[in-house]
Amino acid sequence: MQGLSESSLPALIDLFKRLSEAHVHLKGFCYGDDTDLRLWSVRHEAEYPMLFVEMPDESFSGRNVQSVYEFGFAVLYRVGQLDAGSVFASRALSEAYAVAQEIIHDILARLRDMYRDGALGFDITDAKLQPVSTSKTADRAIGFRAGIRLEYQAGLCLDKAKWADLD
Repeated sequence: MQGLSESSLPALIDLFKRLSEAHVHLKGFCYGDDTDLRLWSVRHEAEYPMLFVEMPDESFSGRNVQSVYEFGFAVLYRVGQLDAGSVFASRALSEAYAVAQEIIHDILARLRDMYRDGALGFDITDAKLQPVSTSKTADRAIGFRAGIRLEYQAGLCLDKAKWADLD
């Protein structure tokens, strides 16, 4: 799999889309905010398990201008229309969470491996996993979310051709 040599938002989204296509258990992909996820699940026939990537927040820090993306991605899984009180519903929920958590671990391991191989220009400096039960999709998917922090050299350089003199 080709890596990420630039830190642009389209490149980051493309990386996660390619990860979703390369994983044998993932069938769908969506990115954006909560509204995008809801609209996507209403307008499309959602395929699960699905990888949902949140739009990142970007910040800058340090003298060497480190740029930091903070965002999350979730593996969402649809349990189906089971009676909430049945033993089968409880078992299906447990299995759905386990599958989603395993796929999250797979993605984090793949990103770490790509970083070690030099295919990524950033490392995952923090990752926090948590189960999610969401009403953000039309079919109330559940799953696991990883909140991550990616750091890279921002490479901010002034392009004087874009500026008039500040008198």
